[in-house]
Amino acid sequence: MKVHWSFITSILIAILATTPVANAKDYLGVSAGGSEVDVPEYENSMAKRVFYSRGVEENFNIEFGYAELGEFDSPQGDRIDETGIEIDGVVMWPLSDTVSVHGRFGAFIWTFDPRFLRLFVVDIDGDGTEFTYGMGASYDVTESFGITADYKMYTSVKDIDFEVFLS
Repeated sequence: MKVHWSFITSILIAILATTPVANAKDYLGVSAGGSEVDVPEYENSMAKRVFYSRGVEENFNIEFGYAELGEFDSPQGDRIDETGIEIDGVVMWPLSDTVSVHGRFGAFIWTFDPRFLRLFVVDIDGDGTEFTYGMGASYDVTESFGITADYKMYTSVKDIDFEVFLS
């Protein structure tokens, strides 16, 4: 994967160098959920994601993570496999002390690994950077544990859009 490591390193240093305000939250997360691709013949898949979120302001975090959007198979035996690093800004709107909704916008630095088996086996690898956006809701069960549901759109990865629902 050709990743602009200087860009990623700069973002990480900026995230870690910020001093969070008193009510900002830092957290680690793991999520999994359904994923679908906008190519009709491909089956849905399971997406997985791990991330770290740094509280910059009371209602604004920066998330840095790794995502596997799934392995999508077609009836003909073709497969699409998508992974990458993501950086998101997350704006949160508290509805109560334990419930909030949020919106997100960011970048997905991806690696694309399709295998087309219709005529012969071909590996066509690719990589790039695209925008992501999404929305969701969170419920804080305790001060140190919460549950989140997210809808996230990964746009135009090799002209294919991925829709992911994670919790």
